[in-house]
Amino acid sequence: MTPSAGSPTVWAASFDVPEAPGLLAAGLTRWARARVGDAPEAHLALPRPSFIAQHPTRPVLYATHHETDGAVVAVRTDIAGGDAPVVLSRRSSGGAIPCHLTVHPEGTWLYIANYGDGTVGAIALDDDGGLTDDAVDLTFSGSSVDPRRQASSHPHATTVSPGGGYLVVTDLGADALRAYRLVAGRPVGEPIVTALPAGAGPRHPAWHRDTLYVACELNGEVAVLAWDEAAGRAEVTASVAATTQPAEASFYLSDIVVHGDHVIVGARGCDTLSALAIGGAGGLRLVTEVATPAWPNHFVVVGTELLVAATHAHRIVSHQLGGFDPIGPASMVAEVAAPMSLSLVP
Repeated sequence: MTPSAGSPTVWAASFDVPEAPGLLAAGLTRWARARVGDAPEAHLALPRPSFIAQHPTRPVLYATHHETDGAVVAVRTDIAGGDAPVVLSRRSSGGAIPCHLTVHPEGTWLYIANYGDGTVGAIALDDDGGLTDDAVDLTFSGSSVDPRRQASSHPHATTVSPGGGYLVVTDLGADALRAYRLVAGRPVGEPIVTALPAGAGPRHPAWHRDTLYVACELNGEVAVLAWDEAAGRAEVTASVAATTQPAEASFYLSDIVVHGDHVIVGARGCDTLSALAIGGAGGLRLVTEVATPAWPNHFVVVGTELLVAATHAHRIVSHQLGGFDPIGPASMVAEVAAPMSLSLVP
């Protein structure tokens, strides 16, 4: 990958694993540009950061501590080249095994999905993007048809609705979306629940205007939902296979993004990326599927390229988007021990 000058800084969150000796220890790593051969500029050792998200207006990056005693940290990113990043504050995530973060578009609240115990934490942010002691803990219950993965509630991601009025949570364990009304960023009241197909396992969401696409980890499909901002309610309109893999194959959908008139979805296990064309009323049609290194866990769009954190391959790779094919072949960017999540800083 060879982005032009002015490309955003790239941050990666990674675990420390014995099968990747010699690579950077667990933590956050920064590159000035994502380009083959470039050495990282800075590294901050952190225990098991599974997901990272950038503040919309402040030089602050948030990272989860993926443990039973879940936590989140706020890290300053406006540092001189070579200087170590600085942890501003650390707070409980409000639950166990935090796996996903969303920052409110106005930068006023941070929302954390705790996969391990069916909770979501919401933490108010100060004017500098730091974590405050003002927090809301949301607790879910529920189950579904898979006895191994769905015996209890497992929030897997959070997102803010396009109109900013609702916090929407995907619950893999209960096959549900839960929408909480937001008042100045604070979730209030009881959730409005949308049921997804039994055994779907909703994981990560992506918006396209008033349509919500959800990568369903367990059934290998993308659920298409029409969103009503006034009512804070979603309605499932379709569910489309995200891969050409046979139903009996072992694979698990991971991340999902909208790029132009396509939805891009990752599948771990079969280790592919798929492009689904967006049609009328937000409907989807699978148009291409390409190989990517092992366990594509999370990805971000950089211009016309997709940076992918390939966790089991211990590398970050790039795929060209658009052109003759919606997704091009993978090209090497950097070796990183078990990269879990990526973020861009302008």
